[in-house]
Amino acid sequence: AIAKIESLPAIKKPVTRIRMEALG
Repeated sequence: AIAKIESLPAIKKPVTRIRMEALG
């Protein structure tokens, strides 16, 4: 799942980053 997040565009990266912080 983490690899997929990095694969996503930079636009979605910030959103996924926040989600990762919430999950982590």
